[in-house]
Amino acid sequence: MKRTTIFGAVAASLAAMSAQAEGGFSYWSMWNEGEPQQKVLARAIAVFSEETGIEVDVQWVGRDIHKKIGPTLNSPETPFTLVDGERRKIFSSLVTTGSQASLDAVYDMEIPGEGVTVDAALLPNIKNVLVEDDEAWMVPYILLSSGWWYDAARMPELVGSEPQTWDEMVALFQSRKDAGHEVIAQDGDIGFYNLWYFTDIAVRHLGPGKVNAAIEDRSGDALRDPRILRTAEQIEQLVDAGFFAPGYDSSKWPAQQQLWASGEVDFMYNGTWLPRETVEFTPEGADPKAFMMPAVSDESIATNEVGVIGFSISEKGPNIDEAEQFVAWFLKTDYLAELADEAKVLVPREGIEVTEVLQPVYEALNSGALTHNAYDGVNTYNADYTTKILTPLINELIFGQIDAQEFQDELVDQTTLYWELRD
Repeated sequence: MKRTTIFGAVAASLAAMSAQAEGGFSYWSMWNEGEPQQKVLARAIAVFSEETGIEVDVQWVGRDIHKKIGPTLNSPETPFTLVDGERRKIFSSLVTTGSQASLDAVYDMEIPGEGVTVDAALLPNIKNVLVEDDEAWMVPYILLSSGWWYDAARMPELVGSEPQTWDEMVALFQSRKDAGHEVIAQDGDIGFYNLWYFTDIAVRHLGPGKVNAAIEDRSGDALRDPRILRTAEQIEQLVDAGFFAPGYDSSKWPAQQQLWASGEVDFMYNGTWLPRETVEFTPEGADPKAFMMPAVSDESIATNEVGVIGFSISEKGPNIDEAEQFVAWFLKTDYLAELADEAKVLVPREGIEVTEVLQPVYEALNSGALTHNAYDGVNTYNADYTTKILTPLINELIFGQIDAQEFQDELVDQTTLYWELRD
């Protein structure tokens, strides 16, 4: 934690619990002091406390917040009431232990001074990825997604005419390759970057949640679905066409994304953080934009990936009602607009101007299409399986070491064996 030493952290936790007993609540945040997100939150907390009289004891814990939550959960009372973080990490620490409070009441609360409930204010279908056992457990304030990134300054003809189907996209890639360009940058040593290809194609064949459901089928029958094979064939198509830039299979991050940023490779499938992460390698005049994964078949399901950074509440935390008030407070247009402007992130409300780089993704998320969890939730609900079985097989497929049929056969065999040994 930034505020204290380890000894001081214990003292701070005790002090926070004492303060909560008298009113107010303790809030643990994933941000570090000085980050744009932290600055916006700190300003909001100050105004909230001044106007409501509710004291907020905030600790800027940093990215390892999920590791610090776990050891507190066996106590009768947690040293925090409110916590924020990435959906997957908060899920693994709070929800898998049944320690989360229901936030259904927060979604029904009116955002102060705006005459609209939290639920009604959010972009369509965002709440869907934040419900477990029919109860909401997180309220979003930052969204993440993925798409095909390119430089519109180098390819202005693409703006407004991005490919809408898989065949159109492959034709685009082939035309760029034929013109002498390297087509797709891919840092192959990052397993979840490779995983994207499988989950983000398969989920459009099967539907949200169905990829994760398929790997949970102990019989393996769901993975024999022809649409799983078709997903693998489409990845194989990219490999066999030579679209991946030379060295992708031995690349060490961030080498290939730097090649994309500098204009040496045309496209990269990556997250909404990519332009911000590569800004120092981006030449003056570059205009990064993204288009979403297109329809993958005639029966393709329109769905967009949604990652979330948001608020959750410990069911063992004191003064939950006061923490709920702050969550609704922070969803005000003004604070989310500050986040979008200062941190250059996507926010979950419409009518807020986001940075031009993220505008196409923002519009896609506001289109009314379905939504799915990052990686369709496979690395959230089945992290061990994803690490041991799914990602290694996808690596072999995307590196051209096995073909699509071999991938499906191995996926079925290894998945059924995995569950046999586990059960």
